[in-house]
Amino acid sequence: MIIEQVPDESLKIQTQDGSLFVYTMDEIAKAFAKNKVVYLKNGSVIRGAIIEQVPDESLKVRIQTQDGSLLFYTMDEHCQNGQGT
Repeated sequence: MIIEQVPDESLKIQTQDGSLFVYTMDEIAKAFAKNKVVYLKNGSVIRGAIIEQVPDESLKVRIQTQDGSLLFYTMDEHCQNGQGT
């Protein structure tokens, strides 16, 4: 349950057992960024952090997986709608 939210600054959460956690918005944004899913047109699903994405310029998606591998994909390989073809 959210106890207190300071817009663009922090979020205070209380769990069912009474524990309190305070997160900055920067921490929350980083946590969401680490858990992205990239769907490729060949049917592959890649999970990790998107490190670099430059739409209409380099047309490259770069993603780092949990094991530290850096994977590079062009926008031609990536499905924009989140579904493989």
